[in-house]
Amino acid sequence: MKIFYGSNSNIPLRHLQCAKAHNIDYILSVDGDDILCSIEASKIVIKKLLETGNLVKTIGLPLGMNVMGYSTLFLERSLDQNKIEKLETGWGKIFEEKDIITIEIENNLNCEKIRVTLDYNEDVLFFNSVITGIGNEINTISDKDLVENIIINNWSIANENLIYTYWENFNKQKKAEK
Repeated sequence: MKIFYGSNSNIPLRHLQCAKAHNIDYILSVDGDDILCSIEASKIVIKKLLETGNLVKTIGLPLGMNVMGYSTLFLERSLDQNKIEKLETGWGKIFEEKDIITIEIENNLNCEKIRVTLDYNEDVLFFNSVITGIGNEINTISDKDLVENIIINNWSIANENLIYTYWENFNKQKKAEK
């Protein structure tokens, strides 16, 4: 396995550097802490991205499961128009809303308080419950079944109190980077 090292403090620039170094035309952006990111949403984003060539993202899934992708050319143009050197938290601000294609993943589940992202110690407890509880099917389970299992088994109790803390910290870091 090879690891690419790019910009330390500018995530989209690091994506661009990697794409150029490896002649990649399209990027599916999945954060390393989103270990149960939606494979279904990834396929939807890739398909639409290949049709449009700009930026496609999903909404409607729990935090940590949605996906975003963009073309290398679109990313390069967006970075050329941006003068902020440090882009970590909230770096999506470099993209103009009018250029984003948003696909809503329909579900009838109450998943606003579900966090499927690994940021705090409590998240480790959440993931342990989910992965252990679902077992080998964790790699093939549908988004709907995953979220239903989380709700039915009340696994989100381990980290649901952190949703507000997460967004407070996110917004503080985003503000500090301006």
